[in-house]
Amino acid sequence: DFPPPGALDVILGDLDRPWSAGPYSRRAYELVRAREADLVAALAFYDELAERVRWRDEPWVITHGEPTAGNVMWTAGGPVLIDWETVIIGPAGRDLWMLNPPHPDEDPGRTLYRLAWELTGIGIHANELRRPHEETGNAQSSWRMVQEFGRLDTFHALTSRDSNGAAG
Repeated sequence: DFPPPGALDVILGDLDRPWSAGPYSRRAYELVRAREADLVAALAFYDELAERVRWRDEPWVITHGEPTAGNVMWTAGGPVLIDWETVIIGPAGRDLWMLNPPHPDEDPGRTLYRLAWELTGIGIHANELRRPHEETGNAQSSWRMVQEFGRLDTFHALTSRDSNGAAG
């Protein structure tokens, strides 16, 4: 099954008043509030993609979840994929999306996981800034991530498709 991405539902449910728990709270609130409609549309598109991918006639495989260079260890026998904490049985797109940039004709499984990664990042980092925090390196990093996600360029490309997945 495809769980909802990160803490995004929590932060979207807490936009009735500005956040004030730390030095980045207000700025994070304003950015999320300004992009609320985009985030809601991205979540709806995520749900649509999850349904499409769930019912495709395609075998599911063992997927790593984060097949990045940071999770490859080079041994005498060649590269070995390490850090299997996020392993699940799922569509191959779960691992393949990280290997290619998005494009209009992308497989829906790849788009699903690309979108899940982005939405989860927004939810986790904005939630950190919504809660009590101090001026630390972690808070600064979360703020940079929220700003980066706040541009939502990827979302516009991904969510501007029709129900068949074609660019619109």
